[in-house]
Amino acid sequence: MHLIGLDDFRSRYRSVRRRFVHIELRDSYGIEAEDEPFQRWKAGDPDAHRLDGWCDVVRGMASRGVRMRRIKIVYEPLSDYQRFIRDASHVIPGAGEDIRWVNRREAATVMMPPTDFWVLDDNAVMFTFHSGSGGGHEYGLSEDPTVVRRCASAFDAAWDVATPHGEYRPGS
Repeated sequence: MHLIGLDDFRSRYRSVRRRFVHIELRDSYGIEAEDEPFQRWKAGDPDAHRLDGWCDVVRGMASRGVRMRRIKIVYEPLSDYQRFIRDASHVIPGAGEDIRWVNRREAATVMMPPTDFWVLDDNAVMFTFHSGSGGGHEYGLSEDPTVVRRCASAFDAAWDVATPHGEYRPGS
């Protein structure tokens, strides 16, 4: 595995041809661009168009035949941030990315890397590394077939125990 820059990271996921799978493990990401929308959501004024840019990317990839799937592995009850993300994410499946949610207890026996990852066309895996507070993103890339296969298998196992976005009802 070696580190890559943000531009390379984006270029790689946008050039996927068949399969794009992603696991998210953090309860919060500390993304500065989300601060204002998060505060607005907490005040009862959500931004209905916040994810339009991502939905455009998803639609473009889906129109090329890319199958996109994401799993959010979360603690329950959901953190405020995860509730914010869940509320906003309802537009993404309609654009072409399937999202599933799973409580950490249900995913505990699925062996996987301890950080978010993306498997791209089953020939590369990208990782994100965050500081404890969420900022300080670094991006890693591995094209080692064993690493890619293990991450793809972890995703598939977690997918099997996860609940589709529209059916997910978080516990308390």
